Amino acid sequence: MEQKDRVSNQLKNQLQEARKQISELKNKLKQRDRIIESMSELVAFHNRELRVQWANKAACESVDLSLEKIVGRHCYEIWPNRKKPCEGCPVLKAIKKGRKQETEMTTPDGRAWLIRGDPVRDEQGKIIGAIEMTMEVTARREAEQKMIESEQRYRLIAENTTDYISLLNFKGKFIYLSPSHEQMGYKPEELIGKSGLDIIHPEDRKVLMPILSKYMTMKLKDLLSLEQKRASELIKFRFPDKSKMWHSFEATVNLVKPGKGRRHHILMISRDITQREKDETKLRASLKEKEVLLQEIHHRVKNNMQIIVSLIRLQSSEIKDQRDLGLFKRTQDRIHSIALIHEKLYQSQDFARVNFAKYLESFVVHLFHTYNIDPRLIKLNLDLEEIKTDINRAIPLGLILNELVSNAFKHAFPEGRKGEVSISLKGDGKKGESTLVVKDNGVGIPEQMDIKKPQTLGLQLVKDLVKQIKGKLSIRKESGTEIEIKF
Repeated sequence: MEQKDRVSNQLKNQLQEARKQISELKNKLKQRDRIIESMSELVAFHNRELRVQWANKAACESVDLSLEKIVGRHCYEIWPNRKKPCEGCPVLKAIKKGRKQETEMTTPDGRAWLIRGDPVRDEQGKIIGAIEMTMEVTARREAEQKMIESEQRYRLIAENTTDYISLLNFKGKFIYLSPSHEQMGYKPEELIGKSGLDIIHPEDRKVLMPILSKYMTMKLKDLLSLEQKRASELIKFRFPDKSKMWHSFEATVNLVKPGKGRRHHILMISRDITQREKDETKLRASLKEKEVLLQEIHHRVKNNMQIIVSLIRLQSSEIKDQRDLGLFKRTQDRIHSIALIHEKLYQSQDFARVNFAKYLESFVVHLFHTYNIDPRLIKLNLDLEEIKTDINRAIPLGLILNELVSNAFKHAFPEGRKGEVSISLKGDGKKGESTLVVKDNGVGIPEQMDIKKPQTLGLQLVKDLVKQIKGKLSIRKESGTEIEIKF
């Protein structure tokens, strides 16, 4: 009796253990099923005749059919909608060859799929079917195609440009050279692996060395930051062709990273500027010749005008009438105002523009001495900004200045009267105009004189010259005379 109870208990324990194991197995199977059902990949099990025995949710949804309507049918009837197995079917190959098979296929709607077949064996090792797992790779294939096309475009550019494109590592060794280097007599493979520092002109190594040193000592985050900024440097160096003749190059240097997980490299896009430098040298020499010639022309014009002034002075020595003598004197001053423009241009490095402030100062001092002005009686005030003007405007302004200052010296302070003559020259950068003011605190212009209808040659000349330079003339008669010209 006791033995029966013992056997009964053992059987009960074994049965409980078996039930427990069965329950755990069911849970694991359910867990596996949940995992497979939640997969976005299409998973199905086919027998040897390629009839579907089971398919996950994603597989059913891909053809909008329930599992009951899929099971028992040939796989090729369901998905590609064919009457026979697909050519190169990886599931069929896996069943026949007994090992994993993989291929890519494109369905009629243009979508790309990666299909893998894994053989399934029974307990005796006999193949009873295969698991098919299908994943859509349309986006990946499109991205790969775009990358291929992009690479082809860049390669097309690199292989057909006349510029010299090269990639160097941080040690200065060439990794890639464009076919354009054949213009220098080199085949790219001749230079790959060689150091650019050993080839360029020894004097130019100091240009490339700091760049290499900077990149070699940079931290990764700094390299990434520099790459994102696309910062570039412009350098010049000399490089020999195959015949050892030196060529001058100008290059743009950038930091690039060819691909994910790869090291940074130095990209150099270089252009041969040898001929350009020769042309620039010739141009500079030609320009220097023209500058010397123009300088000589200004010098000779100034000398010729001085001769004219001297001839007038000699002729005036024979004139007794004071009025006529005054006319000769005014003519001399007018010619001198033009001659001084050419003298300033001769002394300047800029033969097109005159520093009018310096010219004005020199010419007014000349008039001050010409009219024998006593500095104890008449004080001269100059407030001048440095303003440059071209010769077409400088000569009329010089003549205007001569008339206005001469009139002030001659007529503003009669009979030894004391006073001041003030001249200012200011520029307004915003408006793009300048203002010349000649002012005295003398007796002033007679009330009956109309500046708009001048009766003297000097004032008529001022009016005409202001119009010539497209300026504006205004006059104020308070506490002397103030004449303002905007130009």
